[in-house]
Amino acid sequence: LDEGFAASDMPGATVGVWIPGQGEWVATRGVSDTETGEPMNRANQHKIGSITKTLTGMIALQIIGEGRVGLTLDDTIDRWYPDFPEASSITVRMLMNMSSGVGVTGEAEITRVCADPYSTVTPEELIAIGAATPRASFAPAGGYAYSTTNTTLLARILERTTGTDLATLIDERLLAPLGMTRSRFAPDGQLAAPLTHGYTDWCNLLGVLPRATDTTDWYLHWAWAAGAMVSTIDDLHTWGTALGSGFGLTPEMLAARVDDTVSVQPLFGQSDEYGLGVQLLRDPTTDCVTSLYHSGSLPGYGSWVQSFPTSGSVFA
Repeated sequence: LDEGFAASDMPGATVGVWIPGQGEWVATRGVSDTETGEPMNRANQHKIGSITKTLTGMIALQIIGEGRVGLTLDDTIDRWYPDFPEASSITVRMLMNMSSGVGVTGEAEITRVCADPYSTVTPEELIAIGAATPRASFAPAGGYAYSTTNTTLLARILERTTGTDLATLIDERLLAPLGMTRSRFAPDGQLAAPLTHGYTDWCNLLGVLPRATDTTDWYLHWAWAAGAMVSTIDDLHTWGTALGSGFGLTPEMLAARVDDTVSVQPLFGQSDEYGLGVQLLRDPTTDCVTSLYHSGSLPGYGSWVQSFPTSGSVFA
């Protein structure tokens, strides 16, 4: 941690490792506010970006497994979005494992955010932007392209089939039962003290904002179901454990999330794949899933959570 943090040029970091039967190791380095010099605190709330996708994905698998609203992995999205490109060929499964070929809007998103960090955008507007973005070069199910529009579409389909808004689904199905009291679905982007300030150079590269611009109160409407969660290191531990165990999933959905995968690239000498709402690493010799994980990146914030199902260990 000392070596990595010294080389990172980051103001602050918090790291945790939990191993059942052996205890925990949680450590902080640096400061949470460069103006006051306030040191990093284990209790601090942070923006966790795309780790949000794992919560949205878990809820989708819960709802599909329960079978109450008639939603399946093989439903095509033309049922809800008939005018979306390739809608009759894109399935819920493809939205979840990023194999739909929906256009990647990342650079355009960052450009919009840097131009107006306090702008608001609705999920339907995000979907329209995704529909207007050129598709990947492959047909649906023909490859891998990491696009937040997949998760936005998935979440809106969940809302429309259940009649419940995403914030309520996250609260009632995950945060409340798991006791994640310092986590929140926060499109407004606001953190509750104690908190960690975020600082970004991304907008400086575009010539828009100064270097190390404070992003702490920037809105997250543009990230929505794909990246608008806030949390703490201890809540990430709780979530990592739930992610590893497949909280609330039927045996069928537990199997599907690690079987219906798309290859990404080798990582740490292991096969890296995107499953249903989560990335996973597989031992190349045994084909055994060694860990489930996801990263999160927003202007000013970076996060990681990783669960090791064979031991129940979590790294965040």
